Amino acid sequence: METKFMSKWILIIVYFFSFLNIQAKASPPYPELKLQIKADKENLVLGEPLILDANIVNLSDTPVKFIMGGPPEIFVSKDGLSFLQYRDSNIVAAYEPVLVELRPNEIKNLGKSKVLYYISETREKIIFDVPCEYFVKAKYYVTPHNTKQHITLESSVVKIKVVEPVGSDRKVWNIIASDIEFVRFIHHGYTSKQSEDEVIRTLKQIIETYPTSTYTPYIKEALIKYYRTKRNMTDEEKEYLKTLQKN
Repeated sequence: METKFMSKWILIIVYFFSFLNIQAKASPPYPELKLQIKADKENLVLGEPLILDANIVNLSDTPVKFIMGGPPEIFVSKDGLSFLQYRDSNIVAAYEPVLVELRPNEIKNLGKSKVLYYISETREKIIFDVPCEYFVKAKYYVTPHNTKQHITLESSVVKIKVVEPVGSDRKVWNIIASDIEFVRFIHHGYTSKQSEDEVIRTLKQIIETYPTSTYTPYIKEALIKYYRTKRNMTDEEKEYLKTLQKN
């Protein structure tokens, strides 16, 4: 009788502490720390980059200290249920951890992310590859100060509508869609060495022929990035860069 009584109490105690453990896991520290994303444009033309601005905001009444580093991870979906992690490079960048303290209602800007050129182990493509509605969200990982616990912050979902290009945009898109190297250059500001001359020559012709195209500002931005990082520029290239930056 006494053995059965003790067994019941042991089960109750085990259940109680298991319940507390579940509750602790369900309530991570810093629940008021939120990841927010905003699209510069929610309506895009096929082949136009999505520019996402990301922030961490402290919605609590007390200061919050945590360690962070690097940009957020982006996830894309066509149905809002199954999300693909977006990658624009096979190189995993290393970032120096930074200790941050956010006061109540203070915002930490994580910068802007460009979402266009997607690469996996087997293929390269435009992430928004067909005209339709897409769902985009972000995740960010922080470590509370003086702990070893990682916290995953997940943003709300942003809806993006991608439409078919028309008019001069259709002509430009036909050129860009003909070779993934054009997309890579518009996204990164560089391309493969064997394609470099042709890609740059073609994109320069596009912005001269179609100055009002939706794609032109993104092409100009990529060309500026390319020339700013190019070593041993010719005098002609230096003048061209000045012209791009003026416009």
